[in-house]
Amino acid sequence: LDSSDPYYETTRKQLLEIRREAQCKFLYTMAPVEGTICRYVIDGSAEPEDAENFSALGTDEDLESYGGYPFECMQSRKITVSRLIDMDLWGWSISVFAPILNSSDEVVGIVGCDFDTEPLVALLKRKIIKMIAIGVACICAGLVVMTLILKGFFEGLTSISSAMTNIASGGGDLTVSLPVERGDEIGSLARSCDQVMGRLRGMVGTI
Repeated sequence: LDSSDPYYETTRKQLLEIRREAQCKFLYTMAPVEGTICRYVIDGSAEPEDAENFSALGTDEDLESYGGYPFECMQSRKITVSRLIDMDLWGWSISVFAPILNSSDEVVGIVGCDFDTEPLVALLKRKIIKMIAIGVACICAGLVVMTLILKGFFEGLTSISSAMTNIASGGGDLTVSLPVERGDEIGSLARSCDQVMGRLRGMVGTI
C-alpha cells in the first residue's frame, strides 16, 4: 500500500485511459478484507483530485450492494457480469468483474468495471409507458368497436322480437313483414321468419 511506488502511478494512468476508452463510469482493482469488505488497490476511475469519483489506495468499502457478484468472481475464478443493479449512491448500473491471480495462481483480488445504465433505464421506462398507453388505447378502441357491433346485433334482434310479438298478439296480422334488411345472420333470420309467415298466410288462405 504505497502510492509513491512508480508501478502504482503507471498502472493508475493506464486504467484511467482504459476507462475513458471504454466509456464506463468506474474502473478499479480491489482485494478482499473480511466479509463483504474489500480494499481499493489501484483506482482508475478518475484523477486523485476528484474526491467524489476517486478512491485512494487502501480505502475500504462494503460491496454488499453489489449483489455478491465480486465474490462470485473470486470463487469461480471467471469473469462475472452482474444484472441491472440500482446502486444507492449513483443509480442503475451493470458491473463486470475479473479475477486477479498471483504467481501461485491464487485469486488475490478483482478488477471491477461499472457501467452507468441510467440512460438505458430511462429509455426502458419510456418504452414501457408507451407500450402501456398503446395497450390501453387498443383496449378502449376494442371496447368501442365491440359495443357498436353488439348494439347493432341486439337492435336487429329487438326488431325481430317486436315484430314477432305483434304478430303473436292481437289479431295476428300475418301480412306484416319484418323490418330487418341486413346481409348478416340477423337479416337471414328475418328472411326466414318472413318465409314462415308467408307459409302461414298460404295455409290460412287455403283453410
